[in-house]
Amino acid sequence: MGNGSLTYYSFASSSDGNAGVVTDGETHILLDAGISAAAIFAGLGEIGIEPGALSALLLTHTHADHVRGLPVFRKKTPLPVLRMGDGIAPGGTGIGTIRVFAFPTPHDAPDSCGYRFESGADAFGFVTDLGHVTGEVRKGVKGVRKLVLESNYDRRMLWEGPYPYLLKKRIDSEEGHLSNADAAAFLREMAEDGLEIAALGHLSKINNTPETALAEARRAAGEGSPVRIRVLERKEICRV
Repeated sequence: MGNGSLTYYSFASSSDGNAGVVTDGETHILLDAGISAAAIFAGLGEIGIEPGALSALLLTHTHADHVRGLPVFRKKTPLPVLRMGDGIAPGGTGIGTIRVFAFPTPHDAPDSCGYRFESGADAFGFVTDLGHVTGEVRKGVKGVRKLVLESNYDRRMLWEGPYPYLLKKRIDSEEGHLSNADAAAFLREMAEDGLEIAALGHLSKINNTPETALAEARRAAGEGSPVRIRVLERKEICRV
């Protein structure tokens, strides 16, 4: 296993598109491909990773904002595409120097999942697109040092906003997306289990703002919280 710490580079994180790279300095894994292939190649160039150095591509689920760039990217850079139950074993799968574990997330897409990455003594969790936090999610990210967590919407903004009623109901359902309040409550739990760094992702540009999500998470964590919390940019590279 790798001995370096795990780093996540987010290329984009929003309802418009999601993609990034998990690396321990030796093994590099592309996580989702919901932006154009050109944007993925540009992101790889900015962080100094050649496309051919990628070991695999992991998908959280098959909604367009997570797979939009997949067909073109794979034509130019063939690499294994893995998902929970399709290349990722129940007990975890080794990909180079990183061990990958997948766990189900409650979302209205087939086989939606989150991931846990381990390298050496380090652990990183990635959880987006879930209607609520389940026991399987808690188990999946227990004890991670870093976590990317969805904080998609503010409930007041959603229900007072312009979306049609059925879409509002879908987002605010147990198989929709995670609200700021629920994300904040989960981070408060995680702070008691060794979490050091949290990044809020997949924010709605209509029903949320970075300031709103961050304020609620920090308020829930409390003034003395050891967890450093930030928000991922929608279309700019962020390092976690």
